[in-house]
Amino acid sequence: MNAPGRYRVTLTISGNTALTGWWSDLAVATDRYGQVIGKHGRPGSSVQLAERDGNDWRVLKTWPATASATAADAE
Repeated sequence: MNAPGRYRVTLTISGNTALTGWWSDLAVATDRYGQVIGKHGRPGSSVQLAERDGNDWRVLKTWPATASATAADAE
């Protein structure tokens, strides 16, 4: 069984965290990741799906795919 809150989705807009959610199931977290992109994805925003690894977080997916794409979109 997965640990509670093992997966995290974070929405960042213009460098500020706007939304964070935690789920114990990867399938649910991945679904929420896609929903956040669909609802909030726009120039200047980024969405990250990460997995807890001890006291750290390991990034599984990031939208847009690169940080430079986010910076270019924001201009």
